[in-house]
Order: sequence, then C-alpha cells, then structure tokens
Amino acid sequence: MLSFLNSVKEIKIIGETTAKSGNRVPTISFIHEKINSPDIVAEMDKENIGIRVWDFYAKKLVHDLDQEKHGGVVRVSLVH
Repeated sequence: MLSFLNSVKEIKIIGETTAKSGNRVPTISFIHEKINSPDIVAEMDKENIGIRVWDFYAKKLVHDLDQEKHGGVVRVSLVH
C-alpha cells in the first residue's frame, strides 16, 4: 500500500512514508493534491472498501498541516 501511495506524485502521506518495522502502525493517512479526500472515500465506498475521511479528532493537526483545503485526510486502516 505504501509503495503504491508513494509512487503517485500527487499523493502526500501524512507521517512516516515507509513500512520500516517499529516506525508506524498499519494505519495510513494521506491527501491527494488534485482530488478532494471525501471524493476518494466516496469512490472506494462504491467498491465496498471501507476507508474514511476528515480529522479523526486531530483537528488542530489537520488545521496546522493545512489539510482542511482537501476536505481532511483519507485514512486507511489495514488492521483485520
């Protein structure tokens, strides 16, 4: 998943961009520079893929990272 996201130049991963053991959990947040985050989630919902969008109770962080303009961040959880 990280390899794919890192290969798309318009995608910015929020936080650690590698899967190096001990550096991250299997939850990935990202934005796309040209597609609003809610639109990405809506398209994935059509395929029964459950990802979500917005600030996930980190309102100040999303604001400080200026990610509100993208409709928040997309979050993918690869646990279970």
